[in-house]
Amino acid sequence: MSLENLRVVLVEPSASGNLGAVARAMSNMGARELIQVGGIARFDDPEAQKFATHGAEILANTQQIEHLELALEGCSIIIGSTARDREKAPNLVRPQDLAALWALQGAGTKGALVLGTERTGLSNQAMSLCTHLVTIPTPGPQSSLNLAQAALLLLWELSQETETPQRPDAEPAQSEAVEAMKGHLFEILDQIGYVKAQDQKSLWLGFSALVARARLSKREVSMLRGIFNRIQVRLGVKPPRKR
Repeated sequence: MSLENLRVVLVEPSASGNLGAVARAMSNMGARELIQVGGIARFDDPEAQKFATHGAEILANTQQIEHLELALEGCSIIIGSTARDREKAPNLVRPQDLAALWALQGAGTKGALVLGTERTGLSNQAMSLCTHLVTIPTPGPQSSLNLAQAALLLLWELSQETETPQRPDAEPAQSEAVEAMKGHLFEILDQIGYVKAQDQKSLWLGFSALVARARLSKREVSMLRGIFNRIQVRLGVKPPRKR
């Protein structure tokens, strides 16, 4: 299955060799777009180039982007890799389900595979931006895989041919539209005094999980933004310009 529309996003990688090894894995599996968000790893480091081998072109074209939100712009499906035990996460999928999930997306749909820093993985905030989370089960005592190993395994799963499920008619909402909608809601919650400063982070993460589970369409996000605008009009507050 083609991964041409799937970008691989590495958040704060610390080892340049891992950048090169991920580029090589991408070359093996047909993914072409590599993005680095922060971190001290360097794609022009000889260590990265040594591990890239046939992925040298992908490595050389690595995009450096400051914020994860910007790296995910235009994506309708965002898969975050985590080694943490998240059995109860509503948007958790198994590695073997990734191919069917990717096949479900319409032609031309942009997606992202997001992997965190080698030591601590993805933060809660980063995971709140993901539409799905995936954990690679390991029978041994160590649950955390090397960054490049995890990337290779997940890209392999995504690339497998599978019977294409029936696609929904609705166009899925892109990540920036979903994040803007979430921000709009929290603006209203702040205006009515619902959110206490100490509770805002946990409420944001909980609502993000709810939104990920709902897999909102472009039309549904637009509808919610319209409702939020009317609420603000009734509150006597000028709605924000559409983001």
